[in-house]
Amino acid sequence: MWPLILALISSFYLFGCSTAGYVKMNPELEYQRDLVYEVEYWDEKKKAWSQKLKYVGVGVVPRASKYRVTLYAVGKADIMVLTSCHRQIPVTSQKARWFTKGHTFEFSPSEELETNSPCAIEMAVLEKKKGKHGWAYLVIAHATANLPSETKCNGSQQKWHGTSFCQAKAGLLQEISFDRTMGVTYYGNCKLGPVSGDLWRYKIPRSLCILSFIDDQDERNSHVHYMFGYDRLPMR
Repeated sequence: MWPLILALISSFYLFGCSTAGYVKMNPELEYQRDLVYEVEYWDEKKKAWSQKLKYVGVGVVPRASKYRVTLYAVGKADIMVLTSCHRQIPVTSQKARWFTKGHTFEFSPSEELETNSPCAIEMAVLEKKKGKHGWAYLVIAHATANLPSETKCNGSQQKWHGTSFCQAKAGLLQEISFDRTMGVTYYGNCKLGPVSGDLWRYKIPRSLCILSFIDDQDERNSHVHYMFGYDRLPMR
């Protein structure tokens, strides 16, 4: 967890997390990303916003120059924090606990830093009084990743193109497969096991992990796979 978010959560525990009936969240643990959000992306050909795409917890969105996101809090939010590999933007209001039915904002990603290289955007909603914090990940489809994959993730089977995401409890067995033999490049400390292959079974690591799979026969072909392993379900 990023330092600012940890500090905010820790400070929020001092403002009422001892309220009877509410479960404290431990800032040392990773909680399932479960916030609901909707995304519209700017369609350059139509010169208009796309239809809304709805996600729960994690989502991969089409590449675009700008996005309009509506994020729904599980409590009454005091602060929203948007964090990517490039920047961190806290959003507050003079009015305490300022959105309960959803907050809509727009952002334009940095092409070089947030779309041309693997980069997950985390959205955090934090609440002082009852500690009903929540998180979600938004991932922009990678610019050059072009190969399909199929995942078996947390009991669901899904086909992807270019970019994929799997969220499950850390340590549980997951699977990603391809129609050809792929090598892999690791970002961070996550490991899958074999050096290359077309079928990968792995125990999902704790926290965020990003992998870039490269076609063994043609390095121009690739697939980017995001994984997030959580310690616990949020109990609010």
